[in-house]
Amino acid sequence: MKYTIYIKLLILLFLSVCETQALPLSEDSARFADYWGFVESGDTLAANGFLLETSTKHGERSVQLANFLLAWRAYKAEDDASVPIFLDFGVPQELADHAAWMRASALERAGQTELAANHWLDLARSPETVYRSDAIYRLAEIARASGNLDSLFILVSDYGRISTDIPATQRLETMISEILSELKRHSEAVDRLWSVYLSGPQTTEGKQAKYLLDRYRTNHSFIPRKQTVPEFELELDKLDRSSGFSYGLTRVREKLSDPEWKSCEDMLLFYEGRFLSGIRHNRDALEVLTKHAERYPVSPYRDRCLYHLARCAYLRDKDDIAISTIEQLKDEFPGTGAAADGLSLLGLLHLDRGRPEQAAASYQRWYQTRIGTKDESEALWRVGRAYWQAADYTNAASAFLLLAGFGERSDYYPVALYWASRACSINGDSTRADSLVNTLLSRFPYSYYSTLTRCSLPPDSELLPQNLETLALDQLWNSGSVHARKLALLNVLRIPELALREWNEANREMGSESGLYWWKAQLHLWAGNRLEAWRVIRNGLSRYITASGERPFDFYRIVYPLDYDPKIIHLANQYNLDPYFLFALICQESHYEEKIVSGAGAIGLMQLMPATAKQQAKEIGRPFKEGDLYQAEHNLEIGIAHVAKLFEEFSGDSVLVLAAYNAGRSAAQAWFEEFGDLDRDEFIENIPYRETRLFIKNIIEHAAAYRRLYPDVIKTQQSKGTE
Repeated sequence: MKYTIYIKLLILLFLSVCETQALPLSEDSARFADYWGFVESGDTLAANGFLLETSTKHGERSVQLANFLLAWRAYKAEDDASVPIFLDFGVPQELADHAAWMRASALERAGQTELAANHWLDLARSPETVYRSDAIYRLAEIARASGNLDSLFILVSDYGRISTDIPATQRLETMISEILSELKRHSEAVDRLWSVYLSGPQTTEGKQAKYLLDRYRTNHSFIPRKQTVPEFELELDKLDRSSGFSYGLTRVREKLSDPEWKSCEDMLLFYEGRFLSGIRHNRDALEVLTKHAERYPVSPYRDRCLYHLARCAYLRDKDDIAISTIEQLKDEFPGTGAAADGLSLLGLLHLDRGRPEQAAASYQRWYQTRIGTKDESEALWRVGRAYWQAADYTNAASAFLLLAGFGERSDYYPVALYWASRACSINGDSTRADSLVNTLLSRFPYSYYSTLTRCSLPPDSELLPQNLETLALDQLWNSGSVHARKLALLNVLRIPELALREWNEANREMGSESGLYWWKAQLHLWAGNRLEAWRVIRNGLSRYITASGERPFDFYRIVYPLDYDPKIIHLANQYNLDPYFLFALICQESHYEEKIVSGAGAIGLMQLMPATAKQQAKEIGRPFKEGDLYQAEHNLEIGIAHVAKLFEEFSGDSVLVLAAYNAGRSAAQAWFEEFGDLDRDEFIENIPYRETRLFIKNIIEHAAAYRRLYPDVIKTQQSKGTE
């Protein structure tokens, strides 16, 4: 048996340890960091020796943590016989449920199902453990295998009342439906499958339930009951909310062709038009929605119908229909969200048609309806932009200044400061313009907008730091939060798989703490998932990316990674490109994840579409296989050659190159011909594709960050090349 010698030693050592007052958790953390240092260096003997030494020289908690870590190592190595032995030596009480989960999993994996069931049952009865869902599902599987169906039904019923985990509930209900089918209790099975499907049509479990329903007649020689109208309406609503437009359209047309659903034409026509617009079949959608508006002047779907009708008319350049429909929507449904959305759409239509004064008026009306809502900042930003495009810089400045007054409460704070300063400068108010620029530079020195300013901070000005205060382990330990204490101990041991299970509950108990978000990012980094760590920072700590101040050691390594730099610098020199531009582009496209694939099928570091890559490979005279794009070296060679070609085509204009890289050459050329004479800050804001605007802004911001963070990387690589 593995670890036998260590077991015997630990028994003796554990019995000889005197209980002492616990040291600060930070000391345990530093101690176990040494252990992981041995592991990462491959020195297994030293790592094992460390655990034994920890048991002899330190207090009871250190011993218990060492026991838990040994059990975890055995569990990961599938040494299932050793797991309960290590756990029996004693683990911290706070980690008792993690120990029970580990023990039950190891016992079940070793074929000792009955013993495992006792531990699963304890976990299933505990309201505070993060393993409750896992435990109930495992008990359900054990009950099914043993034929104890009464116990299984009770488990599922109890879990359904307490759980907010929809996929977990769906899995249990699907299991029940399969058992009911085997017992030929088909009506009950079908009811449960409908419940599973309607609770989440677009989840994996929901799609499986619909497949089983569709196959039920064939598989069981049983005619399922028909779906009720409320059930179908719920299905369509959930498909709409989850963007399941194509499947939703298929479902609606099935019913439209069924005479028994004739009485539901009101509902069916609306959703047919809605789903057609969702898949961008705007001509057909316009026809169907117009028919609905004419046939059903009094309908529960009318407000949504009119909005989508107006939107389709706008997209089909039927401006008269769009405008009249928006006015109709405003008159029939004053004060509603649909009417407000209509005013926003009207502003966009006027702006797109070159009527910025009318756009500003529409956006002003929209803004008045959005005051105090989550859309207030967005509405005010559009008001200011419309006035700017109408060359009404006085009103533009007023809108931007009002938006800037929201301060940190609004994500538009830096953009508002920038454009307010520009408007004030044009209006001749240079003092206020300079003050706004100084605020921007001092509060957001690393933002895209700070790279655009035409002046720098005065010598006597200082940056206003926003320090990212991390929660120390002892703060977590002393917080009073049950799950935070568990999280702290698992952080000490650097077991991210288990610690991440506790994070959501700890965050719920403690409130949204930035320091707690940092721990989540750190855990993902320890788990080897840098991309997920970056997503945590982007979603929960984004304001710290563009501000100055103290940051944890790994913060910028996560946000702005730098891999493959020798290859990138070599190719940059070969094509006479700026390496920092390429670093930023790769960061934005893939975050240096070599195997990543986008939803559209773009592959690898530089997110190359296979057709584009194939053509570029041919032009540089290298053989091409799509699988090569998953390899960093090949992806970089083709991608950087493609960037160089775009620089040549667009005369070295980096903004147009980025626009073409993201949206295609034809779109970039069309925008250049339409408004290419504008200053580049205005040109970027005028790009109609939000994704492309953000893409360009982010890369400009990233490039400045890479220059700041890695100022010597090019010199270092060049010096290596001359050695």
